[in-house]
Amino acid sequence: LTRVPPMEIKLAAMPTAPPPGPETGVPKDTKAEIIPIIEHGNALLEQKDYPGARGEYEKALVAVPDNPIILRAIARTYYGEKKLDQAIDTLKKAVEKDPVDNDTILLLANLQLEKGNVEEGKALLDKVPPESVKDPGVYLNAGIVFLNKKNPVGAWEQFDKAVKLKPEDPDGYFYRGLAALQ
Repeated sequence: LTRVPPMEIKLAAMPTAPPPGPETGVPKDTKAEIIPIIEHGNALLEQKDYPGARGEYEKALVAVPDNPIILRAIARTYYGEKKLDQAIDTLKKAVEKDPVDNDTILLLANLQLEKGNVEEGKALLDKVPPESVKDPGVYLNAGIVFLNKKNPVGAWEQFDKAVKLKPEDPDGYFYRGLAALQ
Protein backbone atom coordinates (compact mmCIF):
# COMPACT_ATOMS: atom_id res chain seq x y z
CA LEU A 1 0.00 0.00 0.00
CA THR A 2 1.21 3.47 -0.78
CA ARG A 3 0.17 6.45 1.20
CA VAL A 4 -1.38 9.41 -0.61
CA PRO A 5 0.63 12.57 0.17
CA PRO A 6 -1.25 15.26 2.10
CA MET A 7 -2.81 18.06 0.12
CA GLU A 8 -1.31 21.52 0.29
CA ILE A 9 -4.16 24.03 0.58
CA LYS A 10 -3.63 27.79 0.43
CA LEU A 11 -6.54 29.93 1.50
CA ALA A 12 -7.04 33.38 0.07
CA ALA A 13 -7.98 36.27 2.30
CA MET A 14 -10.87 38.52 1.37
CA PRO A 15 -9.96 42.09 0.50
CA THR A 16 -10.76 44.15 3.59
CA ALA A 17 -9.65 47.62 2.71
CA PRO A 18 -12.90 49.55 2.55
CA PRO A 19 -14.18 50.15 -0.94
CA PRO A 20 -13.82 53.64 -2.27
CA GLY A 21 -16.73 55.83 -1.46
CA PRO A 22 -18.11 58.84 0.33
CA GLU A 23 -16.88 57.53 3.71
CA THR A 24 -13.67 59.36 2.89
CA GLY A 25 -15.59 62.53 3.65
CA VAL A 26 -14.11 65.95 4.27
CA PRO A 27 -11.82 66.45 7.26
CA LYS A 28 -13.09 68.64 10.09
CA ASP A 29 -11.71 72.17 10.27
CA THR A 30 -11.06 72.13 6.54
CA LYS A 31 -10.52 75.40 4.76
CA ALA A 32 -13.60 76.15 2.67
CA GLU A 33 -11.61 76.56 -0.53
CA ILE A 34 -10.34 72.97 -0.51
CA ILE A 35 -13.70 71.28 0.19
CA PRO A 36 -14.55 71.17 -3.54
CA ILE A 37 -11.11 69.68 -4.27
CA ILE A 38 -11.65 66.88 -1.74
CA GLU A 39 -15.18 66.25 -2.97
CA HIS A 40 -13.89 66.02 -6.54
CA GLY A 41 -11.24 63.57 -5.35
CA ASN A 42 -13.96 61.51 -3.63
CA ALA A 43 -15.99 61.44 -6.85
CA LEU A 44 -12.96 60.31 -8.85
CA LEU A 45 -12.19 57.66 -6.22
CA GLU A 46 -15.74 56.36 -6.50
CA GLN A 47 -15.26 56.15 -10.30
CA LYS A 48 -12.02 54.23 -9.68
CA ASP A 49 -9.92 56.95 -11.27
CA TYR A 50 -7.20 56.40 -8.70
CA PRO A 51 -4.48 58.62 -10.18
CA GLY A 52 -6.97 61.45 -10.69
CA ALA A 53 -8.31 61.14 -7.15
CA ARG A 54 -4.80 61.05 -5.73
CA GLY A 55 -3.94 64.22 -7.65
CA GLU A 56 -6.92 66.02 -6.10
CA TYR A 57 -6.08 64.78 -2.60
CA GLU A 58 -2.46 65.85 -3.02
CA LYS A 59 -3.67 69.35 -3.98
CA ALA A 60 -5.73 69.43 -0.79
CA LEU A 61 -2.79 68.15 1.24
CA VAL A 62 -0.81 71.25 0.27
CA ALA A 63 -3.42 73.39 2.03
CA VAL A 64 -3.74 71.11 5.08
CA PRO A 65 -0.37 69.33 5.33
CA ASP A 66 -0.18 65.91 6.94
CA ASN A 67 -3.94 65.63 7.41
CA PRO A 68 -4.52 61.98 8.40
CA ILE A 69 -7.90 61.70 6.68
CA ILE A 70 -6.50 62.94 3.38
CA LEU A 71 -3.49 60.64 3.79
CA ARG A 72 -5.89 57.72 4.29
CA ALA A 73 -7.73 58.72 1.12
CA ILE A 74 -4.42 58.80 -0.76
CA ALA A 75 -3.64 55.33 0.59
CA ARG A 76 -6.97 54.12 -0.81
CA THR A 77 -5.92 55.30 -4.27
CA TYR A 78 -2.68 53.33 -4.02
CA TYR A 79 -4.59 50.28 -2.82
CA GLY A 80 -6.96 50.60 -5.76
CA GLU A 81 -3.95 50.47 -8.07
CA LYS A 82 -2.61 47.43 -6.16
CA LYS A 83 0.40 49.41 -4.96
CA LEU A 84 0.53 47.93 -1.47
CA ASP A 85 3.92 49.35 -0.51
CA GLN A 86 2.84 52.93 -1.22
CA ALA A 87 -0.51 52.38 0.50
CA ILE A 88 1.24 51.00 3.59
CA ASP A 89 3.75 53.87 3.69
CA THR A 90 0.96 56.44 3.39
CA LEU A 91 -1.13 54.78 6.09
CA LYS A 92 1.91 54.72 8.39
CA LYS A 93 2.13 58.51 7.99
CA ALA A 94 -1.59 58.81 8.78
CA VAL A 95 -1.17 56.71 11.94
CA GLU A 96 1.80 58.86 12.99
CA LYS A 97 -0.40 61.94 12.69
CA ASP A 98 -3.37 60.34 14.50
CA PRO A 99 -2.17 57.36 16.57
CA VAL A 100 -5.60 56.75 18.12
CA ASP A 101 -7.57 56.42 14.86
CA ASN A 102 -8.51 52.76 15.11
CA ASP A 103 -10.02 52.65 11.61
CA THR A 104 -6.71 53.68 10.05
CA ILE A 105 -4.79 51.28 12.28
CA LEU A 106 -7.08 48.44 11.19
CA LEU A 107 -6.61 49.36 7.53
CA LEU A 108 -2.85 49.35 8.01
CA ALA A 109 -3.01 46.02 9.87
CA ASN A 110 -5.02 44.47 7.04
CA LEU A 111 -2.64 45.71 4.39
CA GLN A 112 0.36 44.47 6.36
CA LEU A 113 -1.30 41.04 6.63
CA GLU A 114 -2.28 41.07 2.96
CA LYS A 115 1.33 41.81 2.07
CA GLY A 116 2.47 38.90 4.27
CA ASN A 117 3.96 41.04 7.05
CA VAL A 118 2.40 38.88 9.75
CA GLU A 119 4.19 40.23 12.80
CA GLU A 120 3.58 43.88 11.89
CA GLY A 121 -0.06 43.18 11.09
CA LYS A 122 -0.64 41.26 14.31
CA ALA A 123 1.07 43.94 16.39
CA LEU A 124 -1.22 46.56 14.87
CA LEU A 125 -4.31 44.40 15.43
CA ASP A 126 -3.33 43.96 19.06
CA LYS A 127 -3.19 47.76 19.49
CA VAL A 128 -6.86 48.15 18.59
CA PRO A 129 -9.34 47.61 21.43
CA PRO A 130 -11.59 44.64 20.53
CA GLU A 131 -14.73 46.74 20.97
CA SER A 132 -13.52 49.01 18.15
CA VAL A 133 -13.52 46.15 15.62
CA LYS A 134 -16.91 45.87 13.93
CA ASP A 135 -16.08 43.54 11.03
CA PRO A 136 -15.10 39.92 11.76
CA GLY A 137 -13.41 39.86 8.35
CA VAL A 138 -10.44 41.59 10.00
CA TYR A 139 -9.87 38.55 12.21
CA LEU A 140 -10.82 36.01 9.53
CA ASN A 141 -8.22 37.41 7.14
CA ALA A 142 -5.59 37.50 9.86
CA GLY A 143 -6.35 33.89 10.71
CA ILE A 144 -6.10 32.84 7.07
CA VAL A 145 -2.68 34.46 6.85
CA PHE A 146 -1.61 32.53 9.96
CA LEU A 147 -2.92 29.26 8.49
CA ASN A 148 -1.01 29.86 5.29
CA LYS A 149 2.12 30.56 7.33
CA LYS A 150 1.69 27.20 9.11
CA ASN A 151 0.76 28.82 12.44
CA PRO A 152 -2.54 27.13 13.42
CA VAL A 153 -2.37 28.38 17.02
CA GLY A 154 -2.17 32.01 15.89
CA ALA A 155 -4.90 31.30 13.34
CA TRP A 156 -7.18 29.75 15.96
CA GLU A 157 -6.79 32.85 18.18
CA GLN A 158 -7.86 35.13 15.32
CA PHE A 159 -10.79 32.93 14.30
CA ASP A 160 -11.91 32.77 17.92
CA LYS A 161 -12.00 36.58 18.00
CA ALA A 162 -14.16 36.51 14.85
CA VAL A 163 -16.57 34.04 16.49
CA LYS A 164 -16.84 36.18 19.61
CA LEU A 165 -17.41 39.31 17.53
CA LYS A 166 -20.16 37.80 15.39
CA PRO A 167 -21.37 34.46 16.79
CA GLU A 168 -24.12 34.12 14.17
CA ASP A 169 -21.56 34.02 11.32
CA PRO A 170 -20.61 30.42 10.46
CA ASP A 171 -17.32 31.37 8.78
CA GLY A 172 -15.53 31.93 12.08
CA TYR A 173 -16.58 28.51 13.36
CA PHE A 174 -15.55 26.81 10.12
CA TYR A 175 -12.09 28.35 10.05
CA ARG A 176 -11.58 27.93 13.80
CA GLY A 177 -12.36 24.23 13.37
CA LEU A 178 -9.96 24.03 10.45
CA ALA A 179 -7.22 25.61 12.57
CA ALA A 180 -7.97 23.22 15.43
CA LEU A 181 -7.60 20.26 13.04
CA GLN A 182 -4.21 21.49 11.95
